[in-house]
Amino acid sequence: MPKETALVGETMRTPNRVAWLVGFVAWICLASSVQAQRADRGLVTGIVTDPTGSAVAGATVKVRNDSTGVETVLTTNEAGAYTTPPLILGTYSITVDHAGFKAALRSGVQVMGAETIRQDVTLAVGAVSETVEVKGEAETLNTTTADVSHTVDENYYKALPVIMGADVRLAESVLQMQPGYLPMKPNGDPMFRGSQFNSRINGGQTRATENFFDGAAFGYASGHQQSQESAPSVEAVQEVKVITTSYLAQYGHTSGGFIEYTSKSGTNTLHGSAYEYFGNDALNAAGFFGKAGKTPYRNNDFGFTVGGPVVIPKVYDGHNKTHFFVNIDWTRFRSGVLPGFGNTTPTDAFKAGNFSSLLTGNQAKMTLCDGRVVNAVDALGNPIMEGAIYNPLVTATVPTTDCKGNPVNV
Repeated sequence: MPKETALVGETMRTPNRVAWLVGFVAWICLASSVQAQRADRGLVTGIVTDPTGSAVAGATVKVRNDSTGVETVLTTNEAGAYTTPPLILGTYSITVDHAGFKAALRSGVQVMGAETIRQDVTLAVGAVSETVEVKGEAETLNTTTADVSHTVDENYYKALPVIMGADVRLAESVLQMQPGYLPMKPNGDPMFRGSQFNSRINGGQTRATENFFDGAAFGYASGHQQSQESAPSVEAVQEVKVITTSYLAQYGHTSGGFIEYTSKSGTNTLHGSAYEYFGNDALNAAGFFGKAGKTPYRNNDFGFTVGGPVVIPKVYDGHNKTHFFVNIDWTRFRSGVLPGFGNTTPTDAFKAGNFSSLLTGNQAKMTLCDGRVVNAVDALGNPIMEGAIYNPLVTATVPTTDCKGNPVNV
């Protein structure tokens, strides 16, 4: 029986391994087709002509990602036109060749999210072995899409400090640079610093913006469609694009603007990073009520990134084909009562009208009728602090007696 049990166990485990392997291979094979349906891509289109301006049909167009080495091969149609499938964001080189013409190379073409980049190419007469290279330049006017948008790439995250929303580094803080963006009015609550909560774009309604991450909607500024996801990880963002007006049909049901985040992609080179951002009350200023002590504060935001080609030794080499990028981010936040007026929870003493704990002086002294000197209190028994300021307009009185027993109102 023990042998049979062991044999059965081996037999049951083998299909599981095969299933995992088949599933993984299927994921690799389908990855490109699934990604092609996402909206966080860009297109390259154009027309290939000869020196007279006539269309060149049948020209071979190769669009190559400079970072990943992935090459898309196309052929121009009868009108000399070509259009790529959706491409991941990055820098591309375009090579065009046809018999009887010199090969044309256009490098440095920047593909941005939800953009259609127009790259027309004119072939010069000559041998195919000769190459004419043209450095790509950014378009000064986008003539292929009608939307009005503004794009911020990862260089801004590298060069500018990220606003902290109390305990979280917010990728959405770059919206502060967006023309027409109006953040919420500060209310003393540090949780909203840098957040798009209650913001508006171009005079639209508050909380009317919709957010996309790699082409998938993850909700509105308020609650993010119950996902409670405030923003993608800063370290994983390659680009943020804000579309304000003249939306394409793929959007359409939000009046306040669209914010599209695009994640980074792996390249042919294995690369990674590790980081730690921390906050500690030992580094904080004392504040207005400094002598009363600082608010305890411990904040650690740490994680790592890693990306590169998918390589399974002796099974699969993903160079120039399949790549991955992973970012895992942790936040550990420990704090006492936040000092902002919008976050102070009243204690029992506060509710009773005793705010003496907020004062830094000593309790005043008073002399009783019998000559004893004691800590000063008012008619209600509340302590009187040195330097305390009382409202002179108060007219309410409390009946009591003086040292001779005569009734008085104080």
